[in-house]
Amino acid sequence: MKSVLITLLLVLASCSSPKEIVQGFDGPLLAKAKIATKGKTPKEVLKLMGNPAIQGLCRKCGPKGLYRMIYLTKDMSRFYLDLTYNTDDSVDCLVMDFNPEPKLKKYILDSKKGIRQDSKCNRKGGAILELQSILDEEEKEAATKR
Repeated sequence: MKSVLITLLLVLASCSSPKEIVQGFDGPLLAKAKIATKGKTPKEVLKLMGNPAIQGLCRKCGPKGLYRMIYLTKDMSRFYLDLTYNTDDSVDCLVMDFNPEPKLKKYILDSKKGIRQDSKCNRKGGAILELQSILDEEEKEAATKR
């Protein structure tokens, strides 16, 4: 009976929908992405580059706040990325900071200052976990003000 339940569980797990793939950018693909994203808004970058590992409006990231998107340097499923938070695997990433443009009322990417590469992004103190903790903290603050 146990073997039937285990087999059924494995079949259901294998039939589940595939996890979202977070595209990585490295080498020539990264160079093209840097050129293509110059002066773009976050929505336009999403159309060009696909889903990032994490993104969000970070009011504490700079004097006026900014919108930050973090892309990985290699393709990875979001499920695997979540697992790497708790392992010794290090993930390098591309951090894109969109600065507010008051005249346009949008966030715009400055390709010279707004793009940087970071290593060990999934580690404590790394870019992904740092942004996630800031977004969580800002969400808690907003919830308490309601």
